[in-house]
Amino acid sequence: MKLFQTKFKLALNRALLFVAIATMPVVLKAQFIVISANNEPLNKVMIQLRDSAGIQLSFDDALLSTFLISSHQTFPTPEAAIQSLIKDFPLQYEKSGDVFLLFPKEKPVKNYHYRGVVKDKNTGEPLPYSHVKIHKTRIITDLSGTFSYMHSGDSGISLTISHLGYFIHDTVMSTPGSHTVNLTPSVIGLQEVIIEGQRIEKELQIGRIAGVMRLNKFIGRHLPGNADNSIYNLLRLQPGIMASGESANDLIIRGAYEGQSEVRFDGFSIFGVKNYNDNISAVNPLITKDIEVFKSGYNARYGNRVGGIVNITGINGNTHKPTFQLNLNNFTANALLELPLSGNSAVIAAFRQTYYNLYSPETYSILRRRATRPVVPADISVFPDYTFKDANIKYSVQKKNGDLLYISLFGAKDEFNYELAESFSQNRQIAKQFSEANHQAGAAIYYGKNWAKGNKSSITVAASGLNTSFSDRYTITQINPDEIVTERSYGAINRIGNFDSRFEHRIVVHSNHTLEGAIGITSNTTQVACDSLTVALLNHQTATLRLYGYLQDHLQLGNYITIVPGIRMNYAVKAKRAIPEPRISAAISKNQKFILTLAAGRYRQFISKVLFLDAAGNRKYVWMNSDGIHIPVLAATHLVIGSTYSLATFQVSGEFFYTHTTGVSRYIRATADSQPLRYQGEIMAYGLDLYLRKEIKQHTFWVSYTLSRALEKFPYFAEDEFRRALHDQRHELKTALLINLASWHFSTNYIYGSGQPLPTWTGAGELREKAYSRLDVAATYAFSIKKITMEAGISVLNLLNTENIKYSNYERIVYPANNSITLFTEAIPITPTLNLKIVL
Repeated sequence: MKLFQTKFKLALNRALLFVAIATMPVVLKAQFIVISANNEPLNKVMIQLRDSAGIQLSFDDALLSTFLISSHQTFPTPEAAIQSLIKDFPLQYEKSGDVFLLFPKEKPVKNYHYRGVVKDKNTGEPLPYSHVKIHKTRIITDLSGTFSYMHSGDSGISLTISHLGYFIHDTVMSTPGSHTVNLTPSVIGLQEVIIEGQRIEKELQIGRIAGVMRLNKFIGRHLPGNADNSIYNLLRLQPGIMASGESANDLIIRGAYEGQSEVRFDGFSIFGVKNYNDNISAVNPLITKDIEVFKSGYNARYGNRVGGIVNITGINGNTHKPTFQLNLNNFTANALLELPLSGNSAVIAAFRQTYYNLYSPETYSILRRRATRPVVPADISVFPDYTFKDANIKYSVQKKNGDLLYISLFGAKDEFNYELAESFSQNRQIAKQFSEANHQAGAAIYYGKNWAKGNKSSITVAASGLNTSFSDRYTITQINPDEIVTERSYGAINRIGNFDSRFEHRIVVHSNHTLEGAIGITSNTTQVACDSLTVALLNHQTATLRLYGYLQDHLQLGNYITIVPGIRMNYAVKAKRAIPEPRISAAISKNQKFILTLAAGRYRQFISKVLFLDAAGNRKYVWMNSDGIHIPVLAATHLVIGSTYSLATFQVSGEFFYTHTTGVSRYIRATADSQPLRYQGEIMAYGLDLYLRKEIKQHTFWVSYTLSRALEKFPYFAEDEFRRALHDQRHELKTALLINLASWHFSTNYIYGSGQPLPTWTGAGELREKAYSRLDVAATYAFSIKKITMEAGISVLNLLNTENIKYSNYERIVYPANNSITLFTEAIPITPTLNLKIVL
């Protein structure tokens, strides 16, 4: 047994020794790789390695042949040999299966961050929403005039910056970091400045984003009408904004009803200071810096309206020197004081007031309808009294990196009343007393912080409110015998308050990719109290709280496509409902001459301006909370498709729009002694906006045209179908011509509207639907007296004295035996206006 074990061990050892000897060359070959090269191309050395190590290699032969190597080394493994051979060259390797792949190293991409602040060269005023083009990337500056761009590759960028009313500026930023870019206004003080070789960004930017346009405030002051109303003068000449009917206190945008569009100033809402003579803008033009109009299809950043939004940004004040402006015209005295403080801070104060009663006794047209006789037209005189005043105070400070803080305060009031007493037959006399007072206040605090890499945060706290009270009383008295035939009285108090606080943040992911979002809280309070001689009509007071947020992504896909998907979310606390508002917009442009735009989305509105129709068919509007319980939340769908073709001196743009809004509330009072009943309906509007602009040297001509329909449907209609809305108008054509002759500016504009429907109760009498037509002309002259710059202007409104109807001022008085009297006010007759502006 022992002998067998011994022989087995000897045989095993011999076998192991044989295997070790047989495999020794392979082991040695695998462990020791000798490379010997003297200034030889790397591709040949790699072939030597492949053959000696018995490995598979894949590489670019032409590339490796450009690298020379000298090496006399021994390596334990192929990986070690490859690492050593390529360490001094821009090469790298990886192993895929049994194959070693050699390829060039990716160059480390270095990112350079550029931040700029765009300002007015003369005042230091930051210029928000300026357009910045860097290579093929387009950026819009934020509220503080700042922009951010992340550039990959070599340092240094070239950029083109434009802002309405300023010379287009081409510049180069050779080093990363923070920069200030100063733009030169085309009008400095009151004198025209000509800079050879540079174009001016003119009166309007339209067609770059679906449903959005920006207006040049400098153009408005040269249009016909007094300079105190220059914002509205400019707005009413744009496509999609109704001019017929001359209702400056509540803009009608693309078929939306009163209260469905918003005027926003410095972040807070202006609910509409009543303006009976339509010659005073709700926002003071002297403190206006930028005007954006979102007609429909706007992105998720804006909410709480189912119609349009006019977003006005106020000036921050001259940080270079104190300035004082005084504007005098037929209607108001308007003054602005700008005081620079320490650093980059300033305070402004502006005040407007009517300095005499604007109204002389005015003639109202009247129609008497009798049960057995035809309508008889007549005129009666009224004796109005009107006062208006408003004030703005603002403090702002902006750091060198663009951080901005401002506090903006606003207050306004207007009071209007009139009396009339007139005999309209041998034995009948009408007496009427009307009064209305509107008091409004607003305030906003804003702080915007710029972070590294172009990111930005901002906090806004805003509040505003409107208190309205009005009373309307009339009597029809029989003279013989002396008795009251008809007596009616209507009074109302309407209050609305809005508080909004939000935090917004923007993240620059890439030069072509930006994320932004916000969270916020909104509170609305409304009170409505209406009564008459015979019955208490309504007493409604509510408060609502809503949490909201939005998230949207700005993406530039390649060089031609920009897309902005987003969603806005609302949570109504009282109704315990989450309400989404998805939206999307896009722009396609290959060469920036031709742009195709589109937008679609859902929109909600949580406050409503509700229409009251009394038994006689008269209209009154009051603000109410759309809490989703007593008053439904307005819900709208927007669709916008447009295209624009632009050259340096020519532009043509067209946009198709469609809106459908549900949840529209309306109160109907069937008889003089009954309670009003609320009906819920829907409205639909669609049409086409066209715009054409041509510049010839420094002169400008444009024409805008709107073809549209606005329809409504309510359960109280006799027929279950849509009928024309109260403000429906098929055609509206508007033209403007501005002639610039250095110190002289001449302008004219013409508006034609095909007419709006009259109330159904007017029947087929003498008062019929009629077209609107108005021609205005103006001339201004700028001059200086030592260091005082001045501008004097004269305008003639309605030069042809065309008789137009003011659609918002119908009134019907019903008295026994099926008789009635219809009162209506004519729109502006031929009216000369004078304007003098003084700047110190």
